[in-house]
Amino acid sequence: MRWLALLLLWPSWCYASCDRPLRVLAEHWPPYVIDAGESAHPRFSGDDVELARRVLEAAGCEALFVSMPTERAKQALVRGEIDVMMAASKIPERLVYAWFSLPYRQEISAFDA
Repeated sequence: MRWLALLLLWPSWCYASCDRPLRVLAEHWPPYVIDAGESAHPRFSGDDVELARRVLEAAGCEALFVSMPTERAKQALVRGEIDVMMAASKIPERLVYAWFSLPYRQEISAFDA
């Protein structure tokens, strides 16, 4: 059983003054992330999207939700092209390039069984 972290954070975000919107990966995963728009004009909603908006707003930051395939998103995070990933499992390999929030949901994954 894995705990999912709320946000997988690029370390530079922690020092940012939020002088620009933070780019948040939003991959369609109902009910947590729902992409109700067209590819050129995505509109995101869902439990994780609303939670991320509220957390970032409380920190004085604006969220800019972006969509891309998971593997591309992992590389984009490492390169600093996105700032936040939601619902990321905390694993040793990711600790090299990312910081994690406290867990906010407990789930059982088929990969954990």
